[in-house]
Amino acid sequence: MEPTQEQIKEFWEWCGLTEFQNPILGDESISAKPSVPYIEPPNIDLNNLFKYAVPNTITMSLERTYGAHGDPFYIAKVGTEIRVTNSDPALALFWALWQVKEESNDV
Repeated sequence: MEPTQEQIKEFWEWCGLTEFQNPILGDESISAKPSVPYIEPPNIDLNNLFKYAVPNTITMSLERTYGAHGDPFYIAKVGTEIRVTNSDPALALFWALWQVKEESNDV
């Protein structure tokens, strides 16, 4: 299934990309979130997904806890497991990342 233009725009904005705003024409936008301006949204391909989207999905936690004898040990958690199948690997990755984006909005 192909994403809509609105989903593509929303997705790339979640990744930190924004449409180019021309201050000379009166289009001024100030954002607290650092962004990368674009004229046309990037193609949904593996290169762009790994460049802009995958870094947003990497979550890691390191938790210190103690064993039965008081010995400290650490529990490291990296990422989440989401499975999406599609005949196009870029679209499979896009929809998996879309799920991560949607879940992060629910928090």
